[in-house]
Parts: sequence; structure tokens; C-alpha cells
Amino acid sequence: MAILLRQWLDESGLGITGLIAKLTPDHFANHSVPARATVSDWLGGVALRWDFAEAVIEICSPGIAIARARRQEARDLWDKAETARRRLQQNDQPATSPRHLSRHQLLSWLSQPLVGQGDGQQEPEGANAGRTIRDIAQEATDADVADIVDALMDSIHPRTWLALLKELRVLGKKDHALLLVHEIGKRGDSHKVPSIVEFLRTEGRFGDEVILVDAIAEHRNADFILQVLRSLRADRQLWPEKVLGERVGVKRDPSETLVILSELRERKEYNVLRNALLGAAKWREPADLAQLIKYLRENNMGEAADLLLMAAGSERGASSFGHVVMAMKEICRPEDVVKLAHATVTQRAAQRLGPLVNTIDKSAMFDEGVRHILTKHSRMRYDSP
Repeated sequence: MAILLRQWLDESGLGITGLIAKLTPDHFANHSVPARATVSDWLGGVALRWDFAEAVIEICSPGIAIARARRQEARDLWDKAETARRRLQQNDQPATSPRHLSRHQLLSWLSQPLVGQGDGQQEPEGANAGRTIRDIAQEATDADVADIVDALMDSIHPRTWLALLKELRVLGKKDHALLLVHEIGKRGDSHKVPSIVEFLRTEGRFGDEVILVDAIAEHRNADFILQVLRSLRADRQLWPEKVLGERVGVKRDPSETLVILSELRERKEYNVLRNALLGAAKWREPADLAQLIKYLRENNMGEAADLLLMAAGSERGASSFGHVVMAMKEICRPEDVVKLAHATVTQRAAQRLGPLVNTIDKSAMFDEGVRHILTKHSRMRYDSP
């Protein structure tokens, strides 16, 4: 993996000095840019960390698609190395046969303050002595994961579930790991979320982070969401804060989304409100987006509806734009369709107007009025120097 990172660094032409110049505290879980000697060690494969690998990929990749492919290639190597390390560690341990864990035993063990052998700690003494995180991971079923989450809500040590999640991954129990992450987002303590996000980012588990954020956005009320956001801000985790805000605008049905948006406005959480509107504008299904605009108009949130139309005009993909127009024509006010058209030609970046113009020319979804507004003004901007 270190060889790959050095290869990508060489291809970028930056060199180690240029790489260090582009590293920022946000690239690292501890929010600290490492010294040059540390960077050299990591590039040599010594104590290599995933957050550093992800930073190198981001900085040295010429485009998003290449960065995504490189990240997957590096992730595969990282997982293979972790699995091999665990196997070596297991071979050094005395052979043990799997033992059934009752619900009582499971909760009793998880409530202990030490994380166990997996993190180099001493095992709890007493009836559960010798039981390790690997034991629990090997025995885990869907029902056990539910019990684990119940324990997490109470007195589990913060590091225990992190080690358990990692062990589930190593043992190939991906579905159980995903269920665990989802349940933490759905039912977990808001004060633990920042440490969970930091762990997932450090380990390169960005898919898990999305599952966690989506579960919070889909199942928690405005009070809980704002608590999580305050914790993320205090922990200087700005990227998850933006993502969580955007997913709030996507995961709920229109009526639930309206309630949360209304509460955000009353609390003057305007940045969160803006992110939620942006997420809805970019990713919400066309029919749901049109319904949300209608609800906003009917509930004295016209300014939010206008902001949503501006964001949709600026950010909505060309392939779904026509479906948005058609859905809005069915249930929204006629002037909203016109506002969307004007927002598109005034807010959208010029280089993104070309694909939209082509879509409009080939589509039968647009009536002559909307087609005239979009094509005339789009071509004026798109064809200009």
C-alpha cells in the first residue's frame, strides 16, 4: 500500500514537500498535521494510517472518479492486511472452542469497563473471565446485535463497540457490522456520535459513516439532530455536519421533513436549514420534492420554498430535471415552475448548462413556455466567452 501511495505521489508531481503543503488538520482524526519525518515514515510503510492514505489519494488524484477507484484499491489492500494480522494474532493464542452466549452473559460482559483482549487490555474477572470480543463476534446473530445495541445504550465502555465492529468486519460478518452501525444511529447516545464518526473516518469506513448519518437523519427528531450537530461542531468535525444536514432533507417523507424544517427555522438554525434544503434539492425524488415545495407554501414557509427552488435550479442533475418539472406542474403553483426555470439559468454554473440544454432539446417533458425560458437564457450563457 505504501508503494501505491508513493506511485500516486510521484505521478502527481508534487513530491513530499508539495504533499505536506496541501495537508490540513481536517485530513486527520486528531486534527494535527504530522511532521515531515512522520510523513516519510508513513510513505515507507511504517505505522501507516488510513486517514493519511485517504489524504494522499485526495490530494494526488486528478479527478473524483480516479480518486474513488484508488480509494477502493487501497481499501482492499488495507482489509487484506488487517485480516492477515488478525490471523497471525489468532495463531499465537491458545485454541478455544466457540461458546454460546446467552443474552444475560452478553449484556453482562459488555457492561464491563475494559475492552478485552482485542485491544490489549485485561479481561474482566469473574464468571465472564476469558471471554473476548472475538468470542462475541463469532457468536453474533441478528438477535445478538439487537442485544448489543441495548447494552450500548446503557453502560458499555465507548471502545468496546468500536472493537466489536472491527472484529465483525475481520470475520466477514459485514451484515452484522452494518446493522450495528445503523442501530447506533437509530438509537444511540448523541454524545457518542463524534467519537464514532472519528473512528469510522480513521478506519476508512466511509460507507459505515453514511449508514450512521442516514439512520440519524431518518429516525431521530430535531432535538436529537441538533444535539449531534452541536457535538460535531465542538469536535471540529465539519464534513459530517454538512452531510447530516443534507440527509435530513432527503430521508424523511415530505410531511416529516416539513416539521423538521419548521423547527430549524424557529430555532434560527439557518445553516442546518440551508443544508437540508440543499440536500432535498439535489437528491429527493421528483414527486417528493414537488410535494415538499407545496407543503412549504401551504405552511407559511414561502421563503424556504424559494430557496429550495434556487438550489434545485443550481444543483439538480440534468437527467432528472425534466421529471422535477413534470411533478411540479402537477401539484405546484405555475409560478414555481417559472421560478425553477429562472433559478436554473441564473444560478447554475455555465459549464453545467450544456448538458441541460441538450436534455431540454431532446425531451418532450417541457412545454413551450418552460423550454423558451431555459433554452434562450441557457444558450446565452453557455455560448458566451
